Amino acid sequence: MEQRIEKPLSVPTEQISSLYRFSKRLDDVNWSARYKPNRPFLEGLVPHMQDFLDRNIRKITYDNSSLRAVVGISGGLDSSVSATLVADTITQAQDKGTIQNSSLVLIAFQGMSEEDLESARKFAELMGSKYTNIPIDYQERDLSKLLRDLDSFTEDLIFSTRKPKVYSGELTSRVITPIIMEYADRIGHCAIDSTNGTEYILGEIVIGAEAECAPIADFYKSQVYDLADLISVPKFVVNRPPINSTWGHDKVATYFAEKPEGLTPREAYQLLDPVLYYLFERRYQPSTVAKRLGHSLEFVSSLATRIKDQDHRRDIPFFVVNDRFKKYPRAVKSRTNEEMQGFMKDSLAIAG
Repeated sequence: MEQRIEKPLSVPTEQISSLYRFSKRLDDVNWSARYKPNRPFLEGLVPHMQDFLDRNIRKITYDNSSLRAVVGISGGLDSSVSATLVADTITQAQDKGTIQNSSLVLIAFQGMSEEDLESARKFAELMGSKYTNIPIDYQERDLSKLLRDLDSFTEDLIFSTRKPKVYSGELTSRVITPIIMEYADRIGHCAIDSTNGTEYILGEIVIGAEAECAPIADFYKSQVYDLADLISVPKFVVNRPPINSTWGHDKVATYFAEKPEGLTPREAYQLLDPVLYYLFERRYQPSTVAKRLGHSLEFVSSLATRIKDQDHRRDIPFFVVNDRFKKYPRAVKSRTNEEMQGFMKDSLAIAG
């Protein structure tokens, strides 16, 4: 008999909706104002992404003769794209003869989503068949007992201090990444972070749950879908609804209370990402974005509020003695900054 995974933690539905519900009605949204793929340009970035991974995995592991990495996989789009990029990077280095050894560890965790686990197993099996040139280890670990114990420990602490409980917490994500990081450090591997840019902007990140190298963190989710097509990520992964790894809910179903019948998750992000681009990167006012894209002001304002409320997750507040600037130089030096900005603008700065 197939074993069913019981979720160890319960999260109130109203809490999820209050955090992630951006539109209440179908007519709040102009469903035709969508991201436009620029796949030729994106295809040109893939070799640079492989060079980025090659360079930084060697740096993080202090080993110029090997490429060794660990990826936590859920069977979802982001972790599958990241794992495939790493595998292609290792293959490229092998073909060039620039490494002596390689290793890729894929880890899936039981404890929240049964669908995630089944998809992760299938993906890992396909990776092993496709990349026979790479030693790929697939591991599963059941977090259920650990999560329950930690949850009980924390609840006891709340009870003992007589403090009111105002939030369910983000225990699953806070547990998974430290395990991957500790394991990777102990065996001399690089822990890969699979966060995408849309998650970063919306604050769908857990403070203290970042890994060591993030290849897709500056790509909107719509662009990650395009990357998946370019590097041949399996279609069953691409077509899966994105699941929140902390609470196990369908992200797109939570974003929109009502949506057109047949709207795919990919199409939903093609609609969401241009709004985020204007609000976050271009710093436009919600009224300007609503007018430009044809959305209701209520919808755009809810996204603007979400972005602002999550500032502390993207940049942890710290006391600064003198002016400093955190700078992230572009990874592709063969193209100008204007060209890279143009790539984003061409796809996301739509007229509606």
